[in-house]
Order: sequence, then C-alpha cells, then structure tokens
Amino acid sequence: MPLTDVTGTCQDSEGSWPVTFSVEVTQSSIQYAPAKVIGEVHPNGTRNALEYQRPVPMIVGGSAAFAAAGQPASARQPATLTWSTTTTRTITERLQPGESSWIEGQEPRLTGTGTFTITDQDGNKVVIQGVFECTDPDKSYRLYQRTAPLTATEMEQIRQQRPGASTPAGPGVTG
Repeated sequence: MPLTDVTGTCQDSEGSWPVTFSVEVTQSSIQYAPAKVIGEVHPNGTRNALEYQRPVPMIVGGSAAFAAAGQPASARQPATLTWSTTTTRTITERLQPGESSWIEGQEPRLTGTGTFTITDQDGNKVVIQGVFECTDPDKSYRLYQRTAPLTATEMEQIRQQRPGASTPAGPGVTG
C-alpha cells in the first residue's frame, strides 16, 4: 500500500498543524463501504433516450489514531492524523425517457495498524505506531448507475421549467 509523502493534519490538545507522512503497514484488511449516492439526481424529461458523460467527484482520505507518543520529544505528539484528497472519474450515463438517474459509489476501505513517520512543518520527525482507516489507494471505487421512474415532484419540476411544452429538460439538452 503506497502511503508515502501524503499531506495531512495532526491534532492534539493544543490544536492542529500540517504534516507530511508515510506509513509502513504491519497489518491490514479491506472491505467495501455501503453504497451511497454521489452527486446529483438527473431527471430525463424528454421523449428521447439520453447518453452523456459527467464527472463524478470522490473524496479519498483517512484517519489514524495514536495511543502513545513517539520521538523526538521536541516535536508535538499527535493524538490523531487526518488526510484527504478529491479525485474525479468521468462516467457515461444512459437514461431512458421518464427516468431519473443517480450514481452510487462503494468506497474501498482499508483498516489496520502501521508505523507512521510524521514530519511537521519545522522538519521534526515523529515515528508512532497507530491504527488507521482510509480509502485503499490500490483499489478503485465501485460505481453504479441507478435509475427509477420520475417521481411526481420531478415531473412537476420539469413542467415548471418548460415554457409551454416544447423545451425538454435534462442534462446537456436544450430547446
């Protein structure tokens, strides 16, 4: 698992500070988190099937908890460490007339123990054993397109967006 030169934030009783860290994993296990909706629901209020591409943003990150402090004594001794980045995948959605579409994602979660080498902004290094939970950088999100018939609320919103009945509603569709 390549968690090297990652930027994050350490916290202790005095507050937080930025750090760069790497971790040598001693034990780990992986599982996929329950699926959750990513982004917006897209209704197709046209009479045509739609196919379009859209970016899906995904947050990649994690946290670690430390039970004991490391060395040197001059460095602040963190109790927790958090990190995150955002990545984007482009997907192609296919949507039939009268349907709503949304994307659900399952994040690959990695949990375990490891030896963290933390370097603060002053160059102090602390080596600490800790337990962590993070997005597995070696696995990718599972993404699913889900569809369902338009709800009464969605149909009413589409009607209100149309001047008359000639303007279709849907992502990337005009007049």
